[in-house]
Amino acid sequence: MPSYLDTLHRSLHQHLPALIPPSSSAHTAPWLATLAILIPSILLLTPLVSPAPPKRTKVIKPTSERVLIIGASSGCGEDLAKRYASLGASVCIVARSKNNLEQVAAKCRTLLPAGSNASNKVLLYAGDICNPDDMIAVRELIVKEWQGLDTLHIISGLSSTQTLLEVSNVSQNPINSASSVGEASQHAKRHHHFEAMVSEKTASGNNSEEYALPGKEGLHALAEEMRRLADVNMTGVAVSIATFLPLLSSTSPSPLIHHLSSVAGLVPAPTRALYAATKAGGLACFRSAAVENGGGRSGVRFLATCPGTIDNDFRRKSASSARGIAPAEGFDRALLSVDDVTNAIIYHCSLSPEPAPISIPLPIPFTGRSLSLQVPFFKLPQNDTVFLPSFPYRPGYWLLDTPLRGITERMARRKYGLE
Repeated sequence: MPSYLDTLHRSLHQHLPALIPPSSSAHTAPWLATLAILIPSILLLTPLVSPAPPKRTKVIKPTSERVLIIGASSGCGEDLAKRYASLGASVCIVARSKNNLEQVAAKCRTLLPAGSNASNKVLLYAGDICNPDDMIAVRELIVKEWQGLDTLHIISGLSSTQTLLEVSNVSQNPINSASSVGEASQHAKRHHHFEAMVSEKTASGNNSEEYALPGKEGLHALAEEMRRLADVNMTGVAVSIATFLPLLSSTSPSPLIHHLSSVAGLVPAPTRALYAATKAGGLACFRSAAVENGGGRSGVRFLATCPGTIDNDFRRKSASSARGIAPAEGFDRALLSVDDVTNAIIYHCSLSPEPAPISIPLPIPFTGRSLSLQVPFFKLPQNDTVFLPSFPYRPGYWLLDTPLRGITERMARRKYGLE
């Protein structure tokens, strides 16, 4: 112990000669013995009480944030634009409908805090997320007005609300009895009655009361709807990431790309076959880009939000609705509010991109307060895929790779009225 104290004393005197006198006694000073215990204790306890990494809102002040929202003419995109405007951020909104954009921009300008009514605080551009020329024009506008970008929200999406066969103009109705279909399938058990929709009976040349097969018109409609959804839900995601990622990486102290996907992109959803397929493709592209640019390669944080059905008009703007076909009954079960989704997006975007320590609250007696102790030398990365709500969608996603996947599938069929 004396040798340790002597070494500590000499070191302190060397660095702080005005405060620490040289050693002049063979006896250890009381203050030195105290320091000998205190310094190692501080070094050991520091990892337990060290502060968490600063939130992103500390790195980029809300009034200085430059935000681009693609798909901001209605729904969650519109709500996000108004929320950012109320915080004083610079907002650029993009969508295909110029009239709707102008209305949203007017609302955003009225929400700007006093003293932040700069002419370039709210920008708009009427363009298509699938069109590279439009995305380049948006990028040039942002560089000209803001000289950079901090946050990109990819909100655009297109829905489809029919089963695969319904898109092909064939309805599928359960039956209770077994019957035969032709000579080759006399002993086959029939579970459903298939009936042609619209003019498909005549087009297919099949007028059977027992079953109908998808005809040329229906299958062409299926292919066309798939292409329409893929353009927005997949191609648009890829084009927007590639267009803006280098700008984000080179001009922002804490760049972030957020993609509003869907739980249907991770959990199979009945009456959503085309939508789920294209959302899964867009989400896979997004997550692959996150891996490609991780590990310090770009500094950009990738965040995906996967909500269930949202209570807005998005589901009424599906490709199938454009053909005059109403969504199936059961649509309005377990809807999320736009406000809840927007709050979740804003919260998760505000978190630090750095891994955060695991904190354990320790109550302080008689004070009503608690000390946040942290598990030393162990941190968790921020969640990069947010389920809304977390229950039951995240457990349902986990169950898909287990023998209990039938639970998830049955819950999905019940949600959309197929059971």
